[in-house]
Amino acid sequence: VEKDGRKFFVTFHPAATIYNQKLVDELKEDFKKLAKLLDKGNEVKQHEDRRCDFCMSKTSHEVVVIPKVVTRKRKWLYKCTVCNHERWLVPYRTVAESLY
Repeated sequence: VEKDGRKFFVTFHPAATIYNQKLVDELKEDFKKLAKLLDKGNEVKQHEDRRCDFCMSKTSHEVVVIPKVVTRKRKWLYKCTVCNHERWLVPYRTVAESLY
């Protein structure tokens, strides 16, 4: 189900199978569908406008690696879409610094 640009995956709660054993097969199928939906191949690439040190222009940079634990100073790997130069940078802050 898609609403307001967000995708929702509707299924039964796993604990529901305790009370109704008929739902076990349906829940297994739902989890297989969910695994396919969350596959890395379906992931939309993120881009940010950054200044490239190599080609010396402001270009779109693809986010290649986002760390599992995101902190204020943790660096992300960006790749320039023009010259394919990769470098680690601190991402732009999207919220006020006072919230950190």
